[in-house]
Amino acid sequence: MFRYVVLFLLAVTLAACAVPTPPPTAAPTSAPPAPTEINLPAPAGVTVVAENLLQPRGLTFGPDGSLYIAEAGIAPPPGQNVANSGRITKIAPDGTRSIVLDQIANTGSEFNGALGPNATAFISDTLYLATSAPDGGRGNAKSGVYRINANGTTELISDLGAFNDANKPRYIDSDYDRANPYDMVALNGKLYIADGNIQVINEVDPFAPIGQNTRRVADMSRGHPVLTGILAGNDGNLYVTEFTHGPYTEAYSENVAQIYRVTVGGQVTTIADGLTMAMGLAQAPDGTFYASQFVSDLDPQGNFLAPGSIVKLREGDSTTTTVIANLAYPTGVEWGPDGYLYFANYGVTIPWNGQQRGAVYKIKP
Repeated sequence: MFRYVVLFLLAVTLAACAVPTPPPTAAPTSAPPAPTEINLPAPAGVTVVAENLLQPRGLTFGPDGSLYIAEAGIAPPPGQNVANSGRITKIAPDGTRSIVLDQIANTGSEFNGALGPNATAFISDTLYLATSAPDGGRGNAKSGVYRINANGTTELISDLGAFNDANKPRYIDSDYDRANPYDMVALNGKLYIADGNIQVINEVDPFAPIGQNTRRVADMSRGHPVLTGILAGNDGNLYVTEFTHGPYTEAYSENVAQIYRVTVGGQVTTIADGLTMAMGLAQAPDGTFYASQFVSDLDPQGNFLAPGSIVKLREGDSTTTTVIANLAYPTGVEWGPDGYLYFANYGVTIPWNGQQRGAVYKIKP
């Protein structure tokens, strides 16, 4: 039986090179039960793309067809604020695996899951990284967006921690005001970031002067939805889903997560719901949405009654169809250029020193 503890972790984790991760969100008012390590086999019908990953989060395809995997890394042991185990892994079209960037700064949440590299995106042939880092007094790395140069060096082009401190969301308490850039997508030469801690969508223009290149697209902080996956839709709009707020119980969380359409001008419209604790979001060429559900069912006490899953739905739907079940903490989802759906499994490792079972699979939905 899973515990809500793990969920809360992901909400914060949502979860370099001196890259940042914001401090976790507010702690529960009562001590949570000890999280339990789980071990589930790879589901039937999937093709293994990569295994032995370190808490994989966002998935992105580059212009050459390679898959880029943001790995949050291994959380530091309790009492240690900073580690440097985040990385970006590249899987070439022929299956060759390589490390693009290693030893990225990361940290841990109160439940010992890693907070670090969360998402990558390409503009032309330049790779960008969104990361949550041990800033906020725990380290020098900054939560924000980094440009990864061809020679392996990095440049912080948007300090989202500083930006969000100067432009606080309307409805978030002070305990939640640190940045946690969880997912990122490129659209029309700009980068759009869903923040899983302060519930906003920010835009970063990598070609504008640093310090003047970030703006708030939408403040979605009312109700603390815990924003997660974001994508650039087939229609040129942004789409974002939510993990939902606590308490994580059947009544509050099951089948209530939504998908929102967000225009670059900031208009927000709910276009589908019926998800449970959604993490990643992808869209097929025919408009179908695919989402990862961190867990599929809960009871009134907040215990997880079923493993996670990948589900599908379309605009206007309020129910989902299961594509694949029996997953463990699935996170990133991406539609591949080969017509397969790619998704990350074991996006969180509990406890911090548990076996790293992170993997990426693909299926023909």
